[in-house]
Amino acid sequence: MSFWCTSSRTKWVIQVRRGHTRRGLRSPRQSPRSQAGRAGPLPLLLLVLLLAPLSRQASSADCGRDSVRDLVSLMGLDNTTYRAQEGLPLGSSSPTSMLDVITLAQERGLTLRGVKGVLADVLATAWGPWVAHLDEPNHFLLVLRASPQWIQVLDRGQLRVLERARLEERYSGHALILDQAQFGDGRPCLQVLEFHHEFQVAGVGQTVRHTFTVRNCGAADIQLSGQRSSCCGGVSVSIPTETLRAGDSTEVAVEFTVTRSGEVMKSAKLLTTDPTQPVVFLTLHGKVPHDLRAHPDRMHIADDKGACPTRSVTITGPPEMEITEVNTERGLLLTQLGEPTVDEDEKKLWTLTVSLKDESFVGEIADTINIKTTHRERPLITIPVTGIIRGDVRIDPPSVFFGFVKPGAEAKQEVVIQSRSGAEFTVTRAECKTAGVTVGAPRQRQDGAWVISVSVRTAKAGVVDAAITVTTGVKGEETLTIPVYAHVTEGE
Repeated sequence: MSFWCTSSRTKWVIQVRRGHTRRGLRSPRQSPRSQAGRAGPLPLLLLVLLLAPLSRQASSADCGRDSVRDLVSLMGLDNTTYRAQEGLPLGSSSPTSMLDVITLAQERGLTLRGVKGVLADVLATAWGPWVAHLDEPNHFLLVLRASPQWIQVLDRGQLRVLERARLEERYSGHALILDQAQFGDGRPCLQVLEFHHEFQVAGVGQTVRHTFTVRNCGAADIQLSGQRSSCCGGVSVSIPTETLRAGDSTEVAVEFTVTRSGEVMKSAKLLTTDPTQPVVFLTLHGKVPHDLRAHPDRMHIADDKGACPTRSVTITGPPEMEITEVNTERGLLLTQLGEPTVDEDEKKLWTLTVSLKDESFVGEIADTINIKTTHRERPLITIPVTGIIRGDVRIDPPSVFFGFVKPGAEAKQEVVIQSRSGAEFTVTRAECKTAGVTVGAPRQRQDGAWVISVSVRTAKAGVVDAAITVTTGVKGEETLTIPVYAHVTEGE
């Protein structure tokens, strides 16, 4: 099992260096050039230790130089200057050996010492970040700190927390640790008693808060500072005191609000004046139960008759949830629930297909889909469905409107009824039960359309507000209604 902080290397490096600049927290070392000039030849014992892994080369992805880049950035040094004639440039594509890693670090003012032994012995010896060599395949990465269960690493700029046993399986037994002599005596030394926390929450929206204990086991005071939350879901760090005297301990509180479900990994950055670990990462990880959601949460259908495609609703929830029943209030819709699936993130998913029960339906849709579940907080989900299905028969004009008509004036119009698709159909009857409105018998034209003549008697002043009922042989459109309106004025 592994999980990540998703920031890229470039972004992470900028954050570390900006943090140091803002707080003025710089290690007491000299510039890379002056430090490199003081470095002496490698001791014989170190050369012997490195003979075995010299043949072990890094992959073409240049992980050895990436480890140096990560280490230099973490220590607050400059990654841009180097002496190409004495070492490999960080942008080179040539393979990197452990001797190359030592040389690259030395050019940037860091002295690394080679050690050989099991992981537990190296962890007990190393103070501060160190470069580990892994087998199968060959790989370099930066180890930050470890506990009996977890190990925190920086791998090509990405902060990761792994199960310690997983890394132990690949550890080759060779490491490069910081030579403590380069940091001098009488310095502060920060001990992080816990660096990783596994949290549990009930769902999105909850606040996670955990306190990490740190101790100054050195001989000088340590200055501490933490990042502040700048966005929704961001991590904030609070420290009771920013000055930690020798021998004292304090609690660092890390807090954030859960904004999404599934696997969540958060990291907080603690800046210190301990020269061996200017940046300390505190990590929190947990699995947030998935909320019960339906997408879309409402549906609108607007299509022609017979051309209405099947819609789908995606329902997601926690793995233990079940859907017990799906129905509709008015029965206009046909629903079918697919078998659920559970993904790697433990999110359960159903697909609900929705279609019109009657393919010949024409008119407005107003229905509701009811989904019954075993979810404790949401036993019922409702999805409103609205829309309109346009028929194949077209009426032109859709209403007979005469407007204001003078007494005795002629008020007569023709209504044409035709098929949008060009299909043959019949109009068997047209009538109006309102007195004063005359409707002629339907007659068919050569192009297949039907014509109905409509007239209004204008002898008497008043308002005519009526409707013509047309009977057709089209399924779903057997009865059509055509409004008729006229206002016969008084006098000439």
